Amino acid sequence: MDEDLQLPRRTNGFEWPLHPLQVTSWVVCGLDVIVFAVIGLPLVGPSSLQAVTAACFSVSTAALIVSAAQATRCNPAVDAVRLRDEGNLDVTKKSNFDEEDLDAFCPDCQVPVALRSKHCHVCNKCVSVFDHHCMWLNTCIGERNYKAFLATIASVSTMTGVLLGTCIYVLIGCFTDEEEFEQRQQRFAFLADMPWELLVTFLGGLIAVNAPLFLMDTQLVFLHAFLISQRLTTYEYIIGKRNQEMEEAADDDEEDEDGTNTVTSTAAVFADDTRVGRQAKGLVNTLPSCLDWIIFSRCGRRKRKPQPPLSQGFGVTPAHVTKVPPMEAQPEAPASEYSGAFTPSPPCTPVGHRSPRSPPRSPRSAEGARAAAAAKEAAS
Repeated sequence: MDEDLQLPRRTNGFEWPLHPLQVTSWVVCGLDVIVFAVIGLPLVGPSSLQAVTAACFSVSTAALIVSAAQATRCNPAVDAVRLRDEGNLDVTKKSNFDEEDLDAFCPDCQVPVALRSKHCHVCNKCVSVFDHHCMWLNTCIGERNYKAFLATIASVSTMTGVLLGTCIYVLIGCFTDEEEFEQRQQRFAFLADMPWELLVTFLGGLIAVNAPLFLMDTQLVFLHAFLISQRLTTYEYIIGKRNQEMEEAADDDEEDEDGTNTVTSTAAVFADDTRVGRQAKGLVNTLPSCLDWIIFSRCGRRKRKPQPPLSQGFGVTPAHVTKVPPMEAQPEAPASEYSGAFTPSPPCTPVGHRSPRSPPRSPRSAEGARAAAAAKEAAS
């Protein structure tokens, strides 16, 4: 690929262009804090309950801001990409990489990466232990910022839960004890002259906006707790569940000539990595669709053609699992079109084999490159 045609590599989520959902989250969070602090919190009684509510809301809001900023500004790219971009790494020298970093080669980043890495075509970089691309933070979530991401969603769940519970409590008091509600209202000059109907409208608006956010975010927290217990990333879970569905569908059809053997033999190759082996065989523990729909929602908007099992997605068969040859320049592949957050695409291709989705590249190996150079010399 020509240098002028390469997509820009996003370092972190604060770089332009900002995602519309990212900006929306900032606006909604800011309005929540302002409206709740000005209207909702002053109407809470007694004073001790008001102090506890204010403390919980303040701590959760501060934790949200700090953790979201950390997750967004972090560069989750693999070390080789970050060091190369900083000019501190020569990717042509195999000695510059650890043994565990030489499992696969990314034709887009032109660096060797670990097998659980994946190239994100939105950020245009390989992410170490890729989990998903988060549109709300406008960045990829991987090994380097996953803890900050967990703190972010936990803080959102806590903040919206405190806000939601407080507004419901105040509204119930508004209808069941109007005299007490009016006394609380009169304690603050900016609320004393505000019509009762307008106060109810503000409180009802906070509930309407934050109730679905609280339910979805709390579900996301429990989903990631489940993934952690299974030692899976979101991406690996999606691939594993889809493989299960395809395996179940294949049981009702005529067995493919070599499909079953491919999955079984590939799983045997990765017997030392239980995550990859379980994914290849489609043996991951999954949740009901009502509990994990949030990570499949964008993928399910249109009917997709059946994807190959994970073993084919990795482009691995026993004959192609090889050690990394001496590092030489290899041609770049065009970046594929991005199809949305949480939409899986094949991980980086293990060295010595071309991913099924990748366009043909020539030469395919170091030996092919040397042969082509020799033929060119002979022709000249």
